[in-house]
Amino acid sequence: MMKALRDGGTRIAVALAAAGVLFLGAYLLALPDNPDARTGDGSPQSVAGESATVQRVVDGDTIIVHRNGTTGTDRVRLIGIDTPELGHGNGPDECYGNEARALLSSLLPEGTEVGLRPDPTQLQVDKYGRLLRHIQIPETNTNVVLEVLGAGAGLEYTYDKPYQGQADYRTVEAAARSQAAGYWGACR
Repeated sequence: MMKALRDGGTRIAVALAAAGVLFLGAYLLALPDNPDARTGDGSPQSVAGESATVQRVVDGDTIIVHRNGTTGTDRVRLIGIDTPELGHGNGPDECYGNEARALLSSLLPEGTEVGLRPDPTQLQVDKYGRLLRHIQIPETNTNVVLEVLGAGAGLEYTYDKPYQGQADYRTVEAAARSQAAGYWGACR
């Protein structure tokens, strides 16, 4: 009798998890593509921003880019997300830090062309000298932060005041958290 109840409970848990994944996927597909990063005809653009080429992913929320038309490289901190820290030789990595970096690296391999869009509600540069930007992959119109949050590899993070897209970021993070995706299942 108990085995039958346990097997039934397992089936229910698997069904609920599958339904949750389907819900998250449907939700992400239904989200409006960042309207601030599209032209009137719906084609992608880097609104009041710049084009850049990814040189390296530092961790789950920071990348190094070469901005087109400039010399040298810049560190860019993604607006609206915080991911577990990596020790970088100065201490231990936080739980899920390597996975967050690996996910961002898979989304933004070296050489990827991205759109960097400042947010008028935020500072242009943080206290560490990193540019603060929204990151879009114009070729696929992918909002990188939504992808990382949806996979459960980071937490929505508000610096000083609300930013563009904050409600969507919070909704996607909540869905990942409720499904125990990524960090939420591995570290909590």
